[in-house]
Amino acid sequence: MIIKIADHAGFCGGVKRAVKIAEEAVSFKGDTYSLGPIVHNKQQTEALEKKGLQVLEDYKEQETGNIVIRSHGAAKCVVEDMENRGFNVIDATCPVLLKIYEKIKEKEEEYQIVIIGDPEHPEIIGIAGQLEQKPIIVNTKDEAEKIKNQEKLYIISQTTNRMEKFLELSDIIDRSNAYVLIDNTICNATRNRQQATEELSKDVEAMITIGGLNSSNTNKLYEITKKHCKNTFRIETVDDLSLQEVLKFNTIGITAGASTPDWIIEEVVNVMDNYSKDFMEQVEDSITKIYPKDIVKGRVLYVRDNEVAVDIGYRSDGLIKHDEISSDESVKPQDLFKPEQEIEVYVIKMDDGEGNVVLSTRRVEGLKNWENLVDAYNADETVEAQVVREVKGGLLATVKGINAFIPGSQVTTHYV
Repeated sequence: MIIKIADHAGFCGGVKRAVKIAEEAVSFKGDTYSLGPIVHNKQQTEALEKKGLQVLEDYKEQETGNIVIRSHGAAKCVVEDMENRGFNVIDATCPVLLKIYEKIKEKEEEYQIVIIGDPEHPEIIGIAGQLEQKPIIVNTKDEAEKIKNQEKLYIISQTTNRMEKFLELSDIIDRSNAYVLIDNTICNATRNRQQATEELSKDVEAMITIGGLNSSNTNKLYEITKKHCKNTFRIETVDDLSLQEVLKFNTIGITAGASTPDWIIEEVVNVMDNYSKDFMEQVEDSITKIYPKDIVKGRVLYVRDNEVAVDIGYRSDGLIKHDEISSDESVKPQDLFKPEQEIEVYVIKMDDGEGNVVLSTRRVEGLKNWENLVDAYNADETVEAQVVREVKGGLLATVKGINAFIPGSQVTTHYV
């Protein structure tokens, strides 16, 4: 039996951040609540409850305390009302959603906002609650086809949508209206998981999808597995796993939603390990371990004017911001990198606040130059330096992009 793990599985950066904020909040003075489950995973919610986080559906039933806004966000009027009532409001809204809030507020004066997503989902309720004017919420082809002859539309997506659904519905709206601005706001974590799940589903006989039954992103992954694999299993925990059914197949794939904690995935892994002694080794091999200050190889996903995205085989993709691309500030990213190109990158930080790994190619270049300079020194070689300016006692210069000082006594063989 061969078991394969999707390249991207388990907690995304936004969920990890929300859980950490909630765990810290329970230490504050007074009772601590979350406005609805902090994430859409029953087991994670129960684990937080044991630590002291109480789930509220109606904050008006309480008089005081700390209230954590869950990762899905909340309507602006709700947050303001809680603050007016004297609650200490702690915002754990996903940073990706906070950026979407900024976008729609900026566009609202000029555009009618259209949201493609589930109108009952707390994320959509929270997005709609940031606006002064009521947005149009679209979740089906029929609803999309009814939007006609509007003047100016700005379309965004629920962050956990299937890409296929978003593209289909936004295209229907675009064809029936004169001026439509489409902004794909499906988050990177969702795109990565969906793409990895689709690729894996095509390559195995059976697929297991792990995650909360009310988790939108997990349900989308399950839809993808059903489309590309004949034998699919949807479970919340290891207790739902039918080993007799699963073990009929020779190749089995596993994927997990962005709100599925690692320990639930590990429980499934441990049970499967009883039937495949190589399973844990495959799990470890499927997830690249990286640490800050590492230099790793990656594959360029896309190149933009201000950043380059790189697949480094980790649970999250990496981003190289413009100031970390090259020591030459005038260089354009498009001149250096192309999609699918293999490159070496330096790991600066594991999480930029949105779940992306912060990378640098400029620092790789600098480290290699240092190594070359050391090698030249050890080999007693002569190197070329570019003089920058004269300073007291000598000259400032650069050697292979590294700042250097040349004492006056070393500038020439005679007195200067």
